[in-house]
Amino acid sequence: MLRLGADHALVFHARVGDQQIEGSDFLHIDDHGSIDELVVMVRPLTATLALAKAMEAQLAAAESSVRT
Repeated sequence: MLRLGADHALVFHARVGDQQIEGSDFLHIDDHGSIDELVVMVRPLTATLALAKAMEAQLAAAESSVRT
């Protein structure tokens, strides 16, 4: 993690299925200690698409469990 005042950068590696992902999260912390801005960057595109598909499935499952 890199910290510069209220700005933070987190670099990560992950795997979704057979796709290796490299990513960075950029956070800004407000005067109250809460995150008021979040930017997520992921590469390569094929891994980004796999991540989006996995997130869509997770969100659909969560939404379905809330409705029941």
